[in-house]
This record gives sequence, structure tokens and C-alpha cells, in this order.
Amino acid sequence: MHTRVMRSIVVLCACSAASSAMAQDWVHVEVIRQDGGCAPCCSGTELSIDLDPAEDHTFALSSCARRVNITTSSSTVDIGRFTFTGGPGAFPLDIVLGTGALNQSDSPTTAVGDDWEGFDATDIDDARFAGRIGGSLTGSILVPEMFRFDVDGAVQAPIHAGYSGNGGGFVVEAGAITSSGWIMVDSGNLKRVRTDAGGIYASITASAGSISEGVFASTDIGTTTSPISITAANFIDTVQGDNIYADIEVASGDVALIDASDGIFEGSVDAVNISRQYHNDYGTEGFFVYGDVDIQLTLSNSIRDHFVVTGGDFASSSQIHVKHLADAAELKIKKDGSGVGGSLLGDMYFSGVLGAQSLIEIDRSLAGTLSFDGDGTNSLKDDISILGDLGAGEGLTGQVILNADATADEAWGPGLVKFGADNDPSQFSLLPVPYYDNKSSTVGGGAVGLVPYYCHYKDCAPVGTKVNEAADGLDGLGACQQGFHALRKGSMGNPVDGPTIRHYGPIGQAGTGKPFTVKEKAITDTTCNWTDVTSGFTHTLHPGGDERAIKISGPFMPGYDYLIEPKVDSGGSDYLYCAGLTTTTVGLHDDDFRLRVYVLQDLTLSGDLAADDIDAWIDDPVDTTLDGIVDNADLVDVIEAVADSGGG
Repeated sequence: MHTRVMRSIVVLCACSAASSAMAQDWVHVEVIRQDGGCAPCCSGTELSIDLDPAEDHTFALSSCARRVNITTSSSTVDIGRFTFTGGPGAFPLDIVLGTGALNQSDSPTTAVGDDWEGFDATDIDDARFAGRIGGSLTGSILVPEMFRFDVDGAVQAPIHAGYSGNGGGFVVEAGAITSSGWIMVDSGNLKRVRTDAGGIYASITASAGSISEGVFASTDIGTTTSPISITAANFIDTVQGDNIYADIEVASGDVALIDASDGIFEGSVDAVNISRQYHNDYGTEGFFVYGDVDIQLTLSNSIRDHFVVTGGDFASSSQIHVKHLADAAELKIKKDGSGVGGSLLGDMYFSGVLGAQSLIEIDRSLAGTLSFDGDGTNSLKDDISILGDLGAGEGLTGQVILNADATADEAWGPGLVKFGADNDPSQFSLLPVPYYDNKSSTVGGGAVGLVPYYCHYKDCAPVGTKVNEAADGLDGLGACQQGFHALRKGSMGNPVDGPTIRHYGPIGQAGTGKPFTVKEKAITDTTCNWTDVTSGFTHTLHPGGDERAIKISGPFMPGYDYLIEPKVDSGGSDYLYCAGLTTTTVGLHDDDFRLRVYVLQDLTLSGDLAADDIDAWIDDPVDTTLDGIVDNADLVDVIEAVADSGGG
């Protein structure tokens, strides 16, 4: 007790000496004592002192000090840096920038002075602060408890509180927050951070609580080269700015609203949901960006309302990893009024399904990967709509993966993948599901694959004549049974180009050997005389960068049937598997590819050359000489081929 009193007297004397030489402008510090009925504290003024503008000072307070008021002679006076030590232990010390009692409401007080170098009250266990500075904060504020602080200029230094004040909470409103400042509360909620004349360029943290109202910038949040972090333990209501460059993280709760009202979003979001905490009013919450989005979004649960990008693209470097697009939620990548944006270029991974009555709508192109796990029944419970101009190379140019976790017996679902707007006469859907017969080239070049991926016979080269083996009677076709999926024609004795076999989803190869076998027999051989000729054939995985394809090369000769059987047993050493999955390796659907190679002049496709091939040419002339002209030379070619074969 005596030590603290003596320190106060020393400070008082020193300050009195200083005040005798003061200029007209001053900073006034007044310390009011606690009224304890003189047992042990008597009410009154402990200290009343005038300081020179911008003068730094340390105040050793007595145990009876109850409130510190800091004022200035005018709005042009700068305030130095203050350090407070000692102080009370039985009750809080209020530090007020301004007159009167501590402002515990969520409303601004009258501004004091110009710039301020801040203060340090960390030596006092229970110190509380509120006030308003007329200029900028140029030095840190370090205080156990914070209420509302207004900075008419810029926050240029850290503001760090141990915990937030009750009532008005922890509120910082400023003209701007520069990269030299940051705002942190160790315990309790940070209610609101707002700027009204500039951006927010420093990190904001509620280490053990929530940002209960949000972070609002009148211009940008962060920069492309210096994104900021916005972190809370439990919940963040709103993050709003023109352009947002930020890493937003909530350890165990939700983010209700992210709104880049005039520009782009670059950064990350890591939370449980995008939704309003403890509310069911999911009408206005979500992620809204009016420009390009470059994001790493990780949610342990769901997008529960909106994810809308307008007038920009979902960048190729962007990724979403979430559980659901919840029932009745929406995900839209839209063009603006001038036709800018509208493409999903990056990847979105859902560890659940597309919810019922939800909506995915993409205005231009789905060029990335859109992946859904299963739930034991369906992957798509509602529609995916792609409105792009297929003639301009838009539409489904990338990949949709269904049942990405390879759930047993998973179905596509009732949802469809649609092209064109509702009520548009040109609208169509991929049908029949899951093994639709639309060629990729007619929808933009991409595909929708249900795991395990089936062979997309219509996309193969040569084009397959079958779509669904089970429906077309070729599923499980025995080696001794007749049938083929596609055919090529060539001249007698000259090999033809091998097939490129495509699937509904991306494929990979395990091992370095041949993940297939090739067998051949003469077309006229109706017995089971297949010969294994795999050793003479090679393969190229992903020819031309096509991740859904494998090309088989070798001596494919006219007059022969070829049976190409992929190895799909993941227990083997060399096999083909479904790529792009979120689970363990799964082999492709066990689909063989049967290629019949005819002689050009075998117009009846019988496997023999005979007089009826001449009749067939007369009925329907074709170019058998491959000179680009249909004329009598082709008829002579057929007649000579039949004669040479002895089939005349």
C-alpha cells in the first residue's frame, strides 16, 4: 500500500514541474478514487495533471484508483503513449478516453484529440477501456477488458484485449484499419469491427469466442499480396467488403454470410456450415461474390443456403470440400448482365449427396470436377443445370463423379443433368441414366460417371453400337458367343487403327504392365477358337490428354474379330481403376470391347466376299477405293475382290 502511494506522489510532483512549462495545448489525465467510505478508500481525485501533446508517461496508480479520464484541450492535440501500473485489486479500473463514466453501451462517445500512441494496462488484472479518438491510433492498446473504441482516422497499431466487455461487447469502428494494426480478444466475443472510409488490412481474432455481428469494410478486406486472417472459435456472422482477400476460420461453428459486394474473393474458408447459427431463416445467408472466386472452402458439414458467384468464374485453382449441398440450398455460377463469368473451372467435392429440392446452376461451363459421394441410395436427389452455349464450347466440358466413395449398389438418383434453361424448347437431359447414350461431343466434351465407371461405347472410336450391355443383351457375353460393340473396315492384308476406348469417368492404371488382354479369331469362325495375341499389342493411357480413355495399338487385321478385356481386379498387379475417387482404389466396371474388322468390299458384313456384295454395291454405291469419289472404279474394286477370294 505505502509503496503504491509513494509512487503516485513522485509522479504527481514530476508532472507538476512539467506543467509549469506547458504550451497552450495540453493532454489532461485525471484519476478518480473509489468511494469506499474511507474504509479503506475515500472518494475524490487522486491525480489531475496536464501533459504536453504527444508526451509519453507512466502512471503508478494506487489501490483506490477507480477511473482514469483522458481528455485534450482541442481536437488537434496528439496524445502520447501511457503505461498504467499498480491499481486496484478489489474492483475494476476504468480507463476512459473522454469525460465521465466508462461507456458500456454500443454507441460512440465524443471524440478526443487527434492521434494517439495508445496505452498498456496489462499490469492491472482488471482494467476496462472505452472511448473515441479524433485521429488515428498510432500505438498499441493492451488492456484486459475492452468495450467500444472508435477511431475517426485509421487503426495503425494492435488492439489486444484479454476479454470482451459485457453489454456493448467488444466493438471497434474506424475510418480504416491498416496492415500495421490488428484486433484480438483472448476470451469472449468480438461483437463488430467496421470501417467507414477505408479498408481492413490487418487480422481480426476472437480466440475463444465469436465475431457475433461481423467484419464490415467500406472498401476492401486484405489485398491479393497480403490477405488477412479472420478467426473465431465459435461463430462468425458476416464478412463484408468490396473485394475480400482473407483466410476465414471458425474452429467449431458456422459462418453465416460472406459478401464481396463489388469484387472478388481470394482466400480460404474453414468452418462447420455456411449458415446462420441457431436460426432457421436461411433466406439471406450464404456466400455471395460479384466477381471471380479463388477459394479453398472446407466445411465439416454443409452449405445450407446459398453459394452464388455472379459476373465471375470459380477459378481453376479453387476447391470445395464439404459434406452436403443441403436440401433446398443453391449453388450458382452466373454471368452478369454483360455476359461476364459463369464458369465452374475448379473442383467441388461433396462427401454427401446433392440434397432434395436443391439447385446447381452454371451459366456457362462446368469445366472442373463436381464430385458427390453416396448415401446408400442416391447421389443426385435433384438437378444440375448447365445453361452454356454448346456451340461455343461451353456446357459440360469437365467431369461429374457420382458415388465417389464407391458405396455398394449406389444409384444415380432422381436428379438429372440438364442443358439449357427450363421451358427452353432446346433443353435436354442426359438419358437414360446412368449409362446415357449422349456423346460427350454433344454436351461439351465432358461426362458424368457413376462409380464403378462403365465403358461409354458411344464415345469410343470407332463408335460403339451398344450403350448398356445388360439392356442390349451383351452383358456377360461368353467368349464363344457371337457379337461385337463396334466395327472398322480396311483393305485386305493391311492393319487398321486400333480402338480408343472411353469411359464415363477418369481412369488410372495400377502397375506398369498391360492392363488388358487381346484375343482374335476369324469372323467366319463361329466356334470358340480365340487366340490370345496380347503380346503383339501395346496401349496408351490418356491419349491426347483424355483422362477417360485408353488406346489399344497393334496389328488389327481385316477379316478378324477382336476381344479386348480390361483387367479390373484391384487385387491384381496390373489393372485399370476409377480415378478421382475419395476412397480406396476401385476397379472399372468389367466391360469388354469387341471389335470386328471387315474387309472394305464386304458390304454385307458377312465375313466372306461373295456375289451378294456386288449386288449390295449396286443397291447402295460406296467408296471402297478410299479416293473420296463414288464411281464405277469402286464397283470394279468389289468385283475384283470377290473374284480374288473365289467367292464369285
